[in-house]
Formats: sequence, structure tokens, C-alpha cells
Amino acid sequence: MKFSINGKYKIWVILTVAILVIGYTLFGIFGFNQTADYKDSYEAVVSMDTQLEVTTEKLEQTADAYLQNKGYKVVEFATERVDGPIGRYSIIYKFDKDVKLDADAMQTYLTSKLGSASIVIEVEYNNVVNPYVNEGIGWVLLAVGITMIAVFVYMFFMEKVAGAVSVLASSVLSALMFVALLGATRIPANPFALACCLASSVLSAILSAGLVNRFKEQIRLNQAKTVNAEKLSYREIADLSAKDSFLRFTFVAGAIVLASALMVAIGSTYIKFLGLQVLVAGATAIFSSLIGVTLLWPVLKSIKK
Repeated sequence: MKFSINGKYKIWVILTVAILVIGYTLFGIFGFNQTADYKDSYEAVVSMDTQLEVTTEKLEQTADAYLQNKGYKVVEFATERVDGPIGRYSIIYKFDKDVKLDADAMQTYLTSKLGSASIVIEVEYNNVVNPYVNEGIGWVLLAVGITMIAVFVYMFFMEKVAGAVSVLASSVLSALMFVALLGATRIPANPFALACCLASSVLSAILSAGLVNRFKEQIRLNQAKTVNAEKLSYREIADLSAKDSFLRFTFVAGAIVLASALMVAIGSTYIKFLGLQVLVAGATAIFSSLIGVTLLWPVLKSIKK
């Protein structure tokens, strides 16, 4: 059989172990690569009325010059403009938690430099600690947990122990590999990371369940063979089913790559991060289901036999 995942099981096992070891070693040393928005940090927002004569470029230049002269290190920078009868233009600066910005001094400097008491400039100094992380996470975890239990119970009754354990193992492996790849690739991990990790786990469970059902179909075909026909082993059944399912996995992979590429190409900074995380989540889900289940299921079936 030319297409054989089981025939090259050592390569897949070594590759899996290598990713996990490298990823978790780097994670242990450096932790996740977090942007300033999603760890202990500070945010300063400088705003003004867009109807005034001072240009937005002048405001940016003056604010940037102040921060540079004072030695403040800006981690991230963004602008926001709201047009209308009372339009506003805002510059958003992100700082690490060890930066102590004197907001009053900065406001005094900008007001004096831009030269008019009628200029509306507001400087807000906010401590930003993991925004969004705790918002709705409990509900997300509950939904994912219910989904995983439902898949496990379904597979247990439809394909007994081998199918249920294979799906569960694939789901766990996908989540572990997602964290490992984020640690190894240093892709920024923000609140999207948890959602993508859970999505990877669920996608792996769904793909694995479909693959195990394909195994079941092949077992039926194998048992229907005549007495004189050569029947396949569990490993051969798994390889044949994986081969038959390869087109489906390729389609899923293509859709994930396309979605990720679009997010990276045309999205904002945070959407680019999400696109990269979606790519990692899809890759880990596909790998853990196609490779992991195809290797584990025949072993479990042989033990049961």
C-alpha cells in the first residue's frame, strides 16, 4: 500500500514529540509572546476636536516628540478618528506596566505647544490588565466541554472504546500542539489564542469522529469479503480510510489557509494575529486527527481483540 501513515509511524511520533518538546521548552523559558494590549500595561489616549485648526499630523508629531524626549518607550500605537459635527481624533499609546507616564505633565506640554486654550486635548491614563480574558470565558469553556462530552459519548456508543479514546486523545493532542507551536513560533498570544486553542480541539474531535466512522465502514466492507479473499489488518484499514478521507482533509486545510491569508493580508494588526493563530489551530487539528487517530485507533483495536 503506497499511502501508509502507519508504515511511517516513527517519523510522525518523532515529529510530534519534537514539536511538543521544543514548543514547551521555549514556552517555559519565555512564556507566551503577548502584545501590550493583553498583559499588564498602560494606555494613554490623547484626543482633540477634529474641527479645530490644529492638524492631526501636528498633534501626532508633538505627542511623539514629547514621549521620545522623555524616554518613554511606546510598545504599540494606534489612531482613531470619529467624524461628525463634534468629531474627535485620538492617538492611543500602549506602554508596558513598568512605564510610569506623567499624564498631567504631558497634557500641559501639548496644550502649551499647540498654542490655544480652545483646543480640546484629553489624556487618559488607564491601567489595562488582560481585557476580554475573563469576559465570557466561562461560557466558552462550558460550551466546549459539553461539545467534547457529547462527541465522546457518541463515539463510545457508536465505535466503543477505540473510537472514543482516539477522538479524545486527538482533541487533547491538538490543544497541546497548539500551545507548543505558539511557544515555538512566537506568534503573539492575545485573547484570541484561547478561543483558537479550543476551536482547534473541537475541530480535531469533529474530524476524528468522521475518520473513525470511515474506519467503521471499511471494517464492514472487510468483513463482507468472501472466505478466500485476503482481509485487511486494522492498520491497513486505518491507512485505507485515511487515504479515502485525504480529499476532505485537504479541503478543510485549504479553507483554513485561505481564511488565514485573507486576515493577514487585509486585516488590522489584531486580525493579522488572529489569522496566524487560526492557521496554527487548523494545522494542529488536521495533524492530530489525521495522523494521531490513524496511528492510535488500530493499536486500540488490536488490544481489544
